[in-house]
Amino acid sequence: MIMFKKKIVDFKHHTENKIYLLYFLIAIAAFMFFYTHSDVRGLNRDDLASIHVIAGRHSWSELMNRHIEMGLQPPLETVILYLWAQIAPATVECIKIPSMIAVSLAVFVMGCLGKKVVNSVGGALAAIFMAASYYSFIECVFSARSYGFFVLTSTFAFWVHCIISEKREENKVSYPMCILYAISLAILMYTHYFGMILAFSFGVVDSFRMIVEKKQRDVISNNIKILASYAGALILYIPWGMVMVQEYGEYIMSWTTSPTFKSIFILGYYYFSNVWLTAAFALAFLISVICIIKEKKYDCKIKMICSYLAVVIINIVIPFIYSAYINPNNSVWVRRYFCGLMPAVYVICAFAVVEISKHFKKAGNIFVVISCAIDRKSVV
Repeated sequence: MIMFKKKIVDFKHHTENKIYLLYFLIAIAAFMFFYTHSDVRGLNRDDLASIHVIAGRHSWSELMNRHIEMGLQPPLETVILYLWAQIAPATVECIKIPSMIAVSLAVFVMGCLGKKVVNSVGGALAAIFMAASYYSFIECVFSARSYGFFVLTSTFAFWVHCIISEKREENKVSYPMCILYAISLAILMYTHYFGMILAFSFGVVDSFRMIVEKKQRDVISNNIKILASYAGALILYIPWGMVMVQEYGEYIMSWTTSPTFKSIFILGYYYFSNVWLTAAFALAFLISVICIIKEKKYDCKIKMICSYLAVVIINIVIPFIYSAYINPNNSVWVRRYFCGLMPAVYVICAFAVVEISKHFKKAGNIFVVISCAIDRKSVV
């Protein structure tokens, strides 16, 4: 009996390794596709401005001064591209490679995130959805700007948040994990200004869960550790926060437009590049929610899906209210700025397809094949 149990454990461990290998292979396939199709989109003026900042062998102070003069985003992307430019020529072909690598790594982490939030199949689906995405990756992969890195840092932040939320459910939040979470949030905010909104959304969701759940002593201790992670991330962001306040207080984004409610629906199209596919995923999610309510199964994974849905809503509502009502003349509503929400969107879609598959047999598998075929055909 003991030997039989040991074989089961060994089999599960072997299967786990194969799953991660599958996620890695999906990421490699994504990189090869990105690399062989790098001519799909050329560099625009903003990309060329990035190259202008990193070109040459400047000192760090000169690099930061040029970045502040030329760009609006935090400096992580400039630092990475500058280091890359020291070992590779700043050509149109080579300058896209760091973004390709970043998004390919995000595909692998997306698989790991999907596995934790849904299951092994959900992880594979989430990785495939991210690898097969069209419009967002035209903006993120084939550019010399921060969006590819934003996809990676946001996916990593979601993954760490998922782990720390899982540990919180078990009352096993450790200080090393809190430090890692603080660093992941700081890196996220140093990548893009919308990273600050995303980090804020995590904080709002966690604070809400802390308020509504039981106030036991061990729970309070874990909550304090998580809150300390947010404080640590803010402390790490202070250097650039001071620059942001000093330099960008009077900047006007005259090229943006004020959003309408239609803009929110268009944003959904941004993630799938097909209106029917967007509607199909929305319907699949609605059906899965109805099934969950009927079965009354509210486990940790359901809490995570609800949390990430709340993160998506908060990240859309804040820029919308600011851009439509508070300061419409200086709108920040730019569709590609929302690429940091792709991990949440795709893991929710993977969850919906897995739930649909449980109740409607092969329907979920057919849905995945059709959706990926539509998206990939758009790219080619």
